[in-house]
Amino acid sequence: MPRFNASTEIDGSFIVPPSKSYTHRALVAAALADGESKIVNPLTSEDTCATIRALRAMGVSMKGDERGDVIMVRPPEALEPPDDVIDCGDSGTTMRLMISVASLARDGYTILTGGRRLRERPNGPLLDSLSQLGVEVFSSRLDGRPPIVIRGGGIEGGEAVLDASISSQFVSSILLVAPRSRRGVKLRVDGAVSKPYIDATIDVMEKFGVDVSRSGYEMFNVDPGRYRHTEFVVPGDFSSASFFIALVAMRGGNLELKGLEGMPQPDSTILEIVEEMGADVKRRDRSVIIKSDGDLHGGRFNLRDSPDLLPVLAVMALKADGPVEILGVEHTMFKESDRLNVLAEEMGRIGGIVECGPGSLKIYPLREPRPAIVRVHGDHRVYMAFAVASAVYGGAFSVEGSTVYRKSYPEFIHDLERLGVDVY
Repeated sequence: MPRFNASTEIDGSFIVPPSKSYTHRALVAAALADGESKIVNPLTSEDTCATIRALRAMGVSMKGDERGDVIMVRPPEALEPPDDVIDCGDSGTTMRLMISVASLARDGYTILTGGRRLRERPNGPLLDSLSQLGVEVFSSRLDGRPPIVIRGGGIEGGEAVLDASISSQFVSSILLVAPRSRRGVKLRVDGAVSKPYIDATIDVMEKFGVDVSRSGYEMFNVDPGRYRHTEFVVPGDFSSASFFIALVAMRGGNLELKGLEGMPQPDSTILEIVEEMGADVKRRDRSVIIKSDGDLHGGRFNLRDSPDLLPVLAVMALKADGPVEILGVEHTMFKESDRLNVLAEEMGRIGGIVECGPGSLKIYPLREPRPAIVRVHGDHRVYMAFAVASAVYGGAFSVEGSTVYRKSYPEFIHDLERLGVDVY
């Protein structure tokens, strides 16, 4: 079981890995475009490879260079129904985006499934809205969970209502295919969470030549049309960067993170959070510099629109000088694990005092963790968050051996070691 130890302050710089969210969205837009597109700086991870495999199964040609720096995407004249079930692995984004994409197949049926946890994650609101738009789609178990069966033939379009209180991915899924509908789509959204992910989707659509008319996060209108082929550069990923921002904020030091563009990303909120907790943040055009003496303050933070920050903020709270209350995270129970309860359980395992309420955590400072093995529950962000915490506490506890971080950040361990963290 690995332990991690940051024996000195964190000093240096590194290039942040590409955004998983933008890679997924750019691949889908390119697969629906009017010609070959070039995706520059894509993330190669288990999740994005699941999307590539799914699109290839429907006839999309994808060719990359030897270094993985570019993917050329050439759409077919029409998407084909796959000749086998599509396995989305553990990628919720792949599953939810491909549910809508599969409706655009020439004819026939597409079946989407995935790993054990993915088959537990709900999609009912998305299926209901697609049905309103003329798509024949259903859960094989009739409970909104995979396997999902989708009939091809296209999307009629029209008006639909969508409950997005579980995931904004439902909104992104429909918006991305809306230009290919016969009548266009007018989508009314209720209770949207993780709103900046919707902004990211619209940003990608606009870069591929599609206009989205909107009223806040409640009404969206997309006319029939087609994406234009283009060159799209994937920005660095604030989600991945957040673990190193937390590392330097907790341990102290001076770290420059390069490659962070100005595109909408929910987890850029980490910068405001660490500032409020006492770190110094300097923003530049394409980079961020974090300075910290390792002394953090408690506070109250609402993560309704950036739920993926829950694990990393939870472990940062352990090093604060007072309680940290995290609100607005009800929907994290539907992630790769039930993150709210998993984090409370595992922080308790190392001696942390945590109050778990409905959609909230209150975490008290932890001076000396007790020796234990933290379980990661198959969740990449839980693994990376506790790896950072183990490093900051000098390896006082170990983390369950796993390669689950490859889901979103294959170079995570390598980058920790590059910054001087011992992994043993």
